[in-house]
Amino acid sequence: MAVLGSGIVVVTPTENRDLARRITESGLLLSEAPPGARPSTPRLLARNRLQVGLARAVVVVQAGATGGAMQTAEHAFKTGKLVCAVDWPAGTPRTEGNRLLLDQGARPLHGPEDLANLVQELIVSEERRREQAQGGPQGRLFAEES
Repeated sequence: MAVLGSGIVVVTPTENRDLARRITESGLLLSEAPPGARPSTPRLLARNRLQVGLARAVVVVQAGATGGAMQTAEHAFKTGKLVCAVDWPAGTPRTEGNRLLLDQGARPLHGPEDLANLVQELIVSEERRREQAQGGPQGRLFAEES
């Protein structure tokens, strides 16, 4: 799934058009904007909020102190979503935002194994949530009488 900050027929940047086409072959392009709408700051911010709403966690790979990634992470914090940030070595360019997020309580990611562990944790958490919603591991809707 890809969430757009434009209408679904206006894929930008243009080099992402083939990617959008491939996504639609087995997935979904989603937008709140009219089909032919151009991207704009308000639409991009709306896209970011929608992504947070759909996500189990937000991972910031590289962010400056301001910008869309930071606004997305702040919205995730406010809505109780898990926020993770790559913990780059000190002095790495354009990672001031990562440091700010880590200082605010974002979960640090130190390498690929941390990301793999995060994904596994989210899968297990989702499986447990589904089991509880279905009444237990066997999908029972009613408790058995004793």
